[in-house]
Formats: sequence, C-alpha cells, structure tokens
Amino acid sequence: MDLPLALTMIATRHRVRSVPDPEVETFRRADLVDVLHGLPPTASGRVPVRAVTRVFPYLGLHRCLLRRAAAYACRHPREPLPMVRW
Repeated sequence: MDLPLALTMIATRHRVRSVPDPEVETFRRADLVDVLHGLPPTASGRVPVRAVTRVFPYLGLHRCLLRRAAAYACRHPREPLPMVRW
C-alpha cells in the first residue's frame, strides 16, 4: 500500500457518502461496521462480523466512543459530531 492511498483511507473513513475508489470504500465500510457494532447487517451478513469480533473483541471501544462523543457534544453543542464527513 502506498502512502497517498493510506492517507486517503484515513481522511475519508468517517464519510457518510460512498467514495469512488474501491479500496478506500472497503475501508470506509469496515470502519462503519466496526463503529456500529455490525449493525445494520452488511451484504455478507452478521455471521462474519460475529466471527471477527470473537477473535478481535471490542474491549470497551463503544463505551469509550460514547463517553468521548458525549463530552465533546457538551463542549461543542453546535458541532456535536465533528468526525462525520459528507
């Protein structure tokens, strides 16, 4: 993987809309599945998500995300979700 591709993946991982590059789009969707804890189901279904989380458990990821998002939203009520990109 080259550096520009990695930087593009990182920069667009929180986009709401899809991106034209298939590699970047796969990474964006994987990040979405991770944050949403496998909801909604992907085209490949919930079974692969469960299988992956058995091997790589979340270990408090979602609790941390909620705590940090709530703290940020309290400090910045006009921009509660700065990580979401259109």
